[in-house]
Amino acid sequence: MRWDPHKEDLILLNQSALVWSLYHTLQIIIHRQYIPSSKKSPTVSFPSLAICTNAARSSIHILDTQHQRCPKASFHNIVSSYLCSANDLPN
Repeated sequence: MRWDPHKEDLILLNQSALVWSLYHTLQIIIHRQYIPSSKKSPTVSFPSLAICTNAARSSIHILDTQHQRCPKASFHNIVSSYLCSANDLPN
């Protein structure tokens, strides 16, 4: 299922938004543990940081587009938005 922000069918738009934002959210959940907080060692795993940053940007872009086309928010959209924006969650 490809992400196309210009889909005419809103059901397919919502389904592809869910699948792709879930994919990006899972990337964040998996790689976040490899990004040390200020309490951990000062070495930073740049690949994990880049993956999390790109996944958060992509997910927020998808959710923003979906919200502009279909303003009703689902529970998953709220959770995904929070995970993309939170910077100090427990691992």
